[in-house]
Amino acid sequence: MDYVHNRNRIAFLQYTSGSTGSPKGVCVTHGNLLANEGMLTRMWNLSRDTVYVTWLPLFHDMGLIGVLLQVLYIGGHCVMMPSAAFAMQPVRWLKAIEKYRANISGGPNFAFKWLCSDRVFNSIKKLDLSSLITIYCGSEPISMQTAESFRAAYRQYGLSSSAFFPCYGMAEATLCVSGGPISREPVYRQMDIFSEKCLTSDAEVVEKDRPIRTVVGCGAPVEQDVRIVNPVTFKEVTEGETGEIWVNGPNIAPGYWGREDINKEVFGAQIVGSPGKKYLRTGDLAFVKSGEIFVNGRIKELIICNGQNYYPQDIEQSASNSHEATEGMPAAAFLENDMDTDTLVIVQEIDRKYNHSISEQFVEEVKRKMVTSVYRDYALPIKGVFLVRKNTIPRTTSGKICRLSCRIMLANEEFRVEGCTMINTKKSIQALEGEKRYDNESC
Repeated sequence: MDYVHNRNRIAFLQYTSGSTGSPKGVCVTHGNLLANEGMLTRMWNLSRDTVYVTWLPLFHDMGLIGVLLQVLYIGGHCVMMPSAAFAMQPVRWLKAIEKYRANISGGPNFAFKWLCSDRVFNSIKKLDLSSLITIYCGSEPISMQTAESFRAAYRQYGLSSSAFFPCYGMAEATLCVSGGPISREPVYRQMDIFSEKCLTSDAEVVEKDRPIRTVVGCGAPVEQDVRIVNPVTFKEVTEGETGEIWVNGPNIAPGYWGREDINKEVFGAQIVGSPGKKYLRTGDLAFVKSGEIFVNGRIKELIICNGQNYYPQDIEQSASNSHEATEGMPAAAFLENDMDTDTLVIVQEIDRKYNHSISEQFVEEVKRKMVTSVYRDYALPIKGVFLVRKNTIPRTTSGKICRLSCRIMLANEEFRVEGCTMINTKKSIQALEGEKRYDNESC
C-alpha cells in the first residue's frame, strides 16, 4: 500500500444513509481507508487464509469497506452473492458459508432476525457452520432478543457460542469504531430508561421499579480515542452515564463534501478541559461500562415529553408487542408536531396474514392494546395510531427506520393506511426541513 503517495487525498465520497435527514457525502481519504482496514485486520485477526462470504451490497460501507476492500487489503478470499438472492431465500447465505467454509461473514440485525423466523429455520435440514470464527452484526441497532435467538437456534448446526460479534461504526469514521475482542460471547447490560444510567445489579432494578432496557455491548474502541460527552455542556460524563459518542482517530474523515457550514461543528468538537484535540460528534448516545460501548440511540430521535427523554425504539417495541397482529413488526414512533402537547403518533406495520382482517373493531382493539401497553410502560398517551402494510415504513439501505421520512410521508398522505384511530388531532405533522446538525449515520 506504499504506492499511495498522498494519504490526504480523497479516495471517494461515502454517503450517509440519511435515516434522520438528507444523505451527505463523507470525504473518505486514502489514509482513512488504510487506517480502517488495518484496524479491521487486527480486530478480527485476519490473514491471507481468511475466507469471506457476503451478500452485502457494495454501495453500502459495510460491504464495500468491510468486505471487498478488506479482502484486497489482506489478500484473502471472498465469495460474493447477490443481495437479492439472500433476500429471496436467506438460507442461501448460510449454505454458502457451509459450502465455502467461510471464517467470517456478517450483516445488519434484520438479517439475523430473518434467519430466526420459522419459515427460514424450519426449511433447514442439514447445515454445518463450524468453520465460522466471526459473524458480525452492525449497521443498525442490535437486539439482544435477536442475538440470543440466533445463537441458540444455530448452535445445533455448529455455530460457536463466541462467533456472534456485535460492532459499531459509521460512515464518518470510514466504517469501524468499536468491536470485540473476538472469540468471546456477547455482553449485555441493563439501563434505567428514565435516568439513562447503566444498572449494576438486579436489586437496583427492583428498588427503583422503573422501566429498564437491555442493551447489547458493541465492544471496545478499536485503536481510537472514544469519549462519552454531555452534548450540551461538552464535558465528559462518568462511567455508566449516557452521553454522546465522540471519536478521534486516523480513520475519521476530514468532513462532508461541500458542507463547510457544519464541518467544524461535527468534525471539530472539543471537550471542555481538553483544548486542541478535535473529535467527531457522532450524534449517537451511549454509555461505557468496563471499557465496553453500549449504544442507546440517536440524539435527533429522542422523544422528549414532560421534560423526560424517551428512546423511540423502546416505545415502538412496547407498541408492537401489544397485539399478535403487530408483534415483531416494524413501527415508527414520534411526537405530533404540536408544541402545546406531549403526545405520540405511531405508524405500525401489521403482519400480512391480517391484511384481510381490517375492520373498525380490529383497529379499535389494536389501538386499545397499544395505548394500554405504552401508558403502562412509560406513562405516555398515544394520540394517533396508523396501521400500514408490511414493508411500508421507510428504511435506509442498511435497515434503519427512517422516522423523519415517515413523518413526511404521513404529513403528505403518502401511506396506504389500512386503519387509523386518532384523538383530536387534525393538524398535519410537519417535516423538520431545516434540520442539519448531527446527521451522522451509525453502521
